[in-house]
Amino acid sequence: MVLGTGGLHSMSFFNTIGITTFPNQQLTSTLTDGQMNTVNLVGAQTVRFDISGTWSGTVFFEASSDGIVYQTVQLLPFGPLLATQALSQSTVSSTTQNGSWFGSIAGMDSFRLRASLVSGSVVTFNQISQAVSTLDVFEHADGFVDTHSSTTTPLGANGVFTGPATDMLPFTAVRLSIFTDQPSAVSTGLSIQWSSEGTNWDFQQNTGIPASAAGGGVHMVFGRISRYFRVVYTNGATPQTAFRMQVIHQRVTPPVASSFINQTLTDGDTAATVKAVLAGKNPSQVYTPVSLNNTNSLLVDGSAQTQPVSLGNVDSKTVIGKTGTLVTTAVTADQVVLTYTVTGGKTFFLQELEAGGYQTNLPNTDSPVFLGTLSLENPSGTKLITENIVYGIQFASIEKAFAEPIPFAAGTVLRVVVTPAATVSFTWRANFLGYEK
Repeated sequence: MVLGTGGLHSMSFFNTIGITTFPNQQLTSTLTDGQMNTVNLVGAQTVRFDISGTWSGTVFFEASSDGIVYQTVQLLPFGPLLATQALSQSTVSSTTQNGSWFGSIAGMDSFRLRASLVSGSVVTFNQISQAVSTLDVFEHADGFVDTHSSTTTPLGANGVFTGPATDMLPFTAVRLSIFTDQPSAVSTGLSIQWSSEGTNWDFQQNTGIPASAAGGGVHMVFGRISRYFRVVYTNGATPQTAFRMQVIHQRVTPPVASSFINQTLTDGDTAATVKAVLAGKNPSQVYTPVSLNNTNSLLVDGSAQTQPVSLGNVDSKTVIGKTGTLVTTAVTADQVVLTYTVTGGKTFFLQELEAGGYQTNLPNTDSPVFLGTLSLENPSGTKLITENIVYGIQFASIEKAFAEPIPFAAGTVLRVVVTPAATVSFTWRANFLGYEK
């Protein structure tokens, strides 16, 4: 049981498994002058705790072998947590300031924190463990809640929360969770900062945090990139009424934060940065790198064993197909069969070109019979390609399909022109197909 006076609540502190009873790991309490919290250890080997709040006075660390007579115990300031606490500090049996401590209480019956205060109240967060030494305590309770960098106090308009410098040498990662009912500052609402000496914050990772719907808080994981860490949160223009931010340090690097597939990605989601080189095995069974052209586009070979990638098969691609016809009776040069001007702000990629013609009337009685036209439409009514169907004569034509589409800039005028060789009547038809984006 948790024992104390003046405002401490009795609570269960045990989990029973079979015939063996193990202590729970965590206890939170608030102490004023003369109050104490007492934890029955029941075989626990180590203890660690945080002290925070606004107060003045002394908090004593005490243990008892019989639960009656208590004496002070020497514990180690948890130097890795705060930059102001060095790893080389000596053990202490009391404190006059906020901080974190841990140490061995093996063989003792109970442990307590006793407050002798001049003013204010002390907030304590205790953890006890089955670890056999202070070195093992981290392995048995990997996640360490950084109460100095965590907060539940709403921020006013453009308010700022700045956590203290935290020495990350014993840890490999930071796990951060945030719930807020108002959006943060747009691009620097959340700033994860790193420093080599705890003063100059040379490495900063910044993002905005949107307002959270119920159950929709954000969470993220950051690997250690320098010795000291701190978090700075800047609220937006609207005061918060709900704000919960928790920072947990971990010795074992957790996996990258994951989400369900149906969850919407936001700028507040972290992602793994990957650099990779693509390679493939050729018919000679040799692995070779995949090549790019001089504009860093993937090279596509029309002779590939499988269908080539359709360049431009992306969002906002507009298929363009144009068709034109012309009857000539003069040898004037460059008579226009088909013309098209590329749309402003777009690039046109030409994929196919087809053009040809035939003599409208033959010199004998076997004149060709024009049967009609066949067209490809998309959408209905918009002709992309049209062909003349003529009976009794071969339609002379050129057909070009480009394995890599040819780009034409916005405003460019494309024309299919013809220079007839005779003044007799010729019928000409031209088509081209591509896309704009």
